[in-house]
Amino acid sequence: MTEQRGRDAARIARIEAFVGDLPADGIDGLRERTSAAESALARAREHEDTVSEELRTIREGADEVAGLLADRREQLARIGAVLPRVAALAAGERDVAEPAKARLAAIPDERSRAAAQAGQAERHREDAAQIIEQLATDIRELDRRRTEWTGRREGLPRPATPTDLALEAAETVDAEAQRQLREEFPERELRRAVEDAEREVVKVGRAWNMHPEKVQRSALELVAGEASADHDLRARAAARAAERLERANQAVGAARTDLDTARRKQAEAPVSKLRSTDEIEQPVDQEHAERLAAEAEAEASEGQLKLGQTEKDRDAAADAVREAETRAGLLRDQADKLRQVAAADQPSGTVPDDDEETRTVVGNLVAELEKVQEAYVAADHARTAAVHDLRTWAGQDRFATVAEDEHGQAVHRLREMFRGEHVIERVAALAGELAFDLETREKAIAQQLDQVETHKNNVVVRLSDLVADALALLNRASALSELPEGIGRWEHRKFLVVEARNRPNREQVVLRVGELVDRMVRSGRIELDAVELLWRATEASVVEGFKATVLKPSPDQPIGRTPVEEMRKWSGGENLTASLVLFCVLARLRAEQRTGAKAGSAGGVVPLDNPLGKANYLPFLELQRKVARANGVQLVFWTGIGDLGAVTTFPRIAAMHKRSSTTREGRAYVQVDDNNSQVVDVVSAVRHEP
Repeated sequence: MTEQRGRDAARIARIEAFVGDLPADGIDGLRERTSAAESALARAREHEDTVSEELRTIREGADEVAGLLADRREQLARIGAVLPRVAALAAGERDVAEPAKARLAAIPDERSRAAAQAGQAERHREDAAQIIEQLATDIRELDRRRTEWTGRREGLPRPATPTDLALEAAETVDAEAQRQLREEFPERELRRAVEDAEREVVKVGRAWNMHPEKVQRSALELVAGEASADHDLRARAAARAAERLERANQAVGAARTDLDTARRKQAEAPVSKLRSTDEIEQPVDQEHAERLAAEAEAEASEGQLKLGQTEKDRDAAADAVREAETRAGLLRDQADKLRQVAAADQPSGTVPDDDEETRTVVGNLVAELEKVQEAYVAADHARTAAVHDLRTWAGQDRFATVAEDEHGQAVHRLREMFRGEHVIERVAALAGELAFDLETREKAIAQQLDQVETHKNNVVVRLSDLVADALALLNRASALSELPEGIGRWEHRKFLVVEARNRPNREQVVLRVGELVDRMVRSGRIELDAVELLWRATEASVVEGFKATVLKPSPDQPIGRTPVEEMRKWSGGENLTASLVLFCVLARLRAEQRTGAKAGSAGGVVPLDNPLGKANYLPFLELQRKVARANGVQLVFWTGIGDLGAVTTFPRIAAMHKRSSTTREGRAYVQVDDNNSQVVDVVSAVRHEP
């Protein structure tokens, strides 16, 4: 308070000295001379402002040219660094992209061929399934027949003679014979007759086996020949055979009679006579004896031959039996290999006589059956895999979004069809129609995607332009924050510097803005606020962020820069001064944006309510006034503080007070205070201009 009183006393002394020095014309003359001086000062200041503006414009142009040159050099360096990569990418596009486009163009043909192959595989699978089913039926029938035949074979007597009749024919003949016998004879007589017939057959078989092989073969050939099919011829042959049989029986009867007679004579012969010599003819002479000896030798030779032939026939029969048993075992073994194949209702084909050929045929059948089974299993696995792939493809979540468009119901039904049961059966009948519909929808979606891509490119380009404008505005704001002359160490220094830590080029901005648009579209959260959208696009483009620094208001004007986040630690006067300087910069920048002209743009009027309550430090007030004047901003401070040192800093001072309205209750008006105007004039007249 003592210091303030001293300053006030000094001012009063100055005022009294000033009153004593007033000219004769008094205050009015002084005001006229003051007005003339102020006019001259205003013209000088206008000229100074014009020169300063031109100088600032030149400096700004130089800064812009320097910045542009630095950008161009940086772009040239990046282009030089990226050029090998671009060349490699171009080579990669020639080597990869163009073949990929060719393969992409060939995809529809491949899909058609794959569909045709799938259809052909399905037909093969169905044919294989039918073949396997038929083979399985044949195997089951063969198993059933084999079991039945085995049981029947075990219950049948050992055959006396082989037969060429098929099993079915033999069974038919046997059944018919049994039926006729049961109709003609009682069961007991029939059994006895069957036993007699069996014994007779055995005898006939033995008689047949006693015939030479040549005779048997001739008989079989006669039976197999065409003559056996002629009834009349067979009847005549049977008659001739019966006649021969009759004669043979007569001969046999005569022979038996002679034999009986010989036996009686033999019995009547003397016992002393040797039996072995009864039938020996006694030679009458030497010639007769030699003839009898030759006949005996011939008879013995013939008997020896018959004995040898009989032994051969016996051995051949034994060999035939062994061969038949071996053949039966072979056929059983080969039939066991086809146990899975059911027997057919009617026999088809013949079994080869050669064992090796039989094994080859059965092996081929088994191999073919295995191949068919493998083909069936592979086709079934392929079918199952195709169904699984189709269900998995139809169940993907990406189709849920597609189902929400105007074709949602159709897509929903199609997905349900592909994910339901019996997919192949349901889809196969509609495969052609579904393929055509999907192809049509694919073309429509491709057109829509092209349109969306076009719209997206337009949005990205426009938003990239806005980002570039925003970055340019930040650079312009930094340029406009250059402090004017006459303020000390800060002269021509930028109060605010905002710059990207790593400024992107045009291509990087377009790429990053495109990625931002893709992320918003995928997430479904589209930013509709224009300012927020521009900020997000700028933030996405400058991935490393921005660096903003200011000059901290201080009496010694330090040139070290302070990050803007440190401003929260400043005092009220420092924050107000910095905020006012920044506001003047923004006002000038806004005026340029509105008028389109960088030179001569006025920032407007800035009224502030009681700023001296926070910042009455004279150097700060002087800095505020000079910055505002340089940016074409008119400051208007409203204050009730009686700090004459701070108040007299301003060139225009008006004393005003609030008066209540006489016509409207509750309303007040601010008016000029005539009582205090004289004091304000005196204070303004004696102030010290800096």
